[in-house]
Amino acid sequence: FYAAVSRKLNIAGTLEILGGMNYSVENKDKDSRLSAFLGAQKSINDHLSILAEYDFARNDNLGLLGYGADKGYMNVGVRVVLGGNVGLAFDLRNILDNRIGSAAPTRELKIMYAERLDF
Repeated sequence: FYAAVSRKLNIAGTLEILGGMNYSVENKDKDSRLSAFLGAQKSINDHLSILAEYDFARNDNLGLLGYGADKGYMNVGVRVVLGGNVGLAFDLRNILDNRIGSAAPTRELKIMYAERLDF
């Protein structure tokens, strides 16, 4: 189950804030805790924005490889619109080194393309 709320504010550009909670009914790991997340995106100008998100990951803490170490997941990123429908995204993921047995943080560079589908 999942619930989310968001708010968009016009403060020196656009500031978007969101938060939510989730509960998984898949309890094979005997961890049935409610979890939550927060996020924000701030536009610097029409071409540049910064993002941050934090997932509390309260139901991802078995202490085994591939699971979390109960610190939550913190991610930050930058989005640049190059023109038209094309952009670049750079993300630092798992900054808090939550995933057991993996290198942290990880870096991602993405090429983005967006277009409306009008049917």
